Amino acid sequence: MNDRDLQRFRDWFQHYTDSFLAGDDRYDGPIRLKIDHTFRVCRNIRALGRSLDLPAGPMREAETAALFHDLGRFRQYRDYGTFLDSASANHARLSLLEMGRHRVLAPCSTEEKRRIAGAIAAHNAFAVPGSLTPDRRRLMLLLRDADKLDIWKVVTEYYERRRAGKQKESVIELDLPDDDTCSAAVLNCLCREQMVKMTDIHTLNDFKLLQIGWVYDLNFPETFRMLQKEGFIEGIAATLPRTRAVREAVETALAYAAGKVSDNGGRKDRMSEVRSRERKMTGDG
Repeated sequence: MNDRDLQRFRDWFQHYTDSFLAGDDRYDGPIRLKIDHTFRVCRNIRALGRSLDLPAGPMREAETAALFHDLGRFRQYRDYGTFLDSASANHARLSLLEMGRHRVLAPCSTEEKRRIAGAIAAHNAFAVPGSLTPDRRRLMLLLRDADKLDIWKVVTEYYERRRAGKQKESVIELDLPDDDTCSAAVLNCLCREQMVKMTDIHTLNDFKLLQIGWVYDLNFPETFRMLQKEGFIEGIAATLPRTRAVREAVETALAYAAGKVSDNGGRKDRMSEVRSRERKMTGDG
């Protein structure tokens, strides 16, 4: 694969996704959401790659994986009217099926195809496979981090709009009940510095906590720096109930991220710092 191949991939993606637009703003909104998301994930993965001084070849592979990671979303929305995998089909598998049907990666070598397809297959998995070559594992982790960074951007901006009274978007809220409930199992996972499983999600607040818990699946120093700079955890937390259990879960996540960004100071000092930030954020300080 060379730079011209990558540009052809970009052009093909634009043509492919444009074919799903119907000229109806209500229908096209979710399609455009995924198109824009894809381009921002590409931007994120380039930033992460630069932070690792990735050579040109692996950088092209990374952007290609980012470009096609959600290709199945468009067919998913057309055929099922939802982005919820459990109510339709695994969108990573759909992405690979569409890539194969259109022979998108034809210019790539066999090894490039394996690495790119493997990263796409694992980008929405709960965890990556254990036995991987270093280059395959790196690409998988880069895509997972880049994807999470943009989903955080999308949901924090959306939650802020909802607080301002803007219209509900089911494709983001997944039609989950929007009440003050936070499941104990979800809160316990965050306090134990663990990812939350979708099977434990019962309310929109649970889903928000799951998104905060993604911090425990990040992999690169630059990802943590970008997360902290943008304040995504704080932004989501500001829309959650102001209970002690929620505050403890959020503080734990903030402390974990702070510890990954800087090695200065002990964990207790970092916990003290993030508690102060949390009190200011919730107006309790």
